[in-house]
Amino acid sequence: LKQADFKLVTRHKTLLAPACDTQTLYRTACELLDRVAGFDDKAYRLAGVAAKDLVRVGDGQGDLFADAEAARRTRLEQALLGVRTRFGNESVTVAALHSPLAPRGGSGG
Repeated sequence: LKQADFKLVTRHKTLLAPACDTQTLYRTACELLDRVAGFDDKAYRLAGVAAKDLVRVGDGQGDLFADAEAARRTRLEQALLGVRTRFGNESVTVAALHSPLAPRGGSGG
């Protein structure tokens, strides 16, 4: 994070196992933001996320006790990539990343 006064604030985390799904990377980035003291009280001019020690899917050290949820997230990510490749990046998004919808007017009920 680069603050308005150009002061640079960094945080890092090493994942216990390789991850290839955006949900894991997003959650990790949010955890790191939570570790920045006074984050909500300051203005920032730049934010970024970096990944390192990347490996191809299947090339890394296997996890004997990998949970089924991680495998499911990997399959889901591959399916989403296929849809986005065919129909464009904006064809499928994660609803939790969007702002809440404003209530619609009307008679209600």
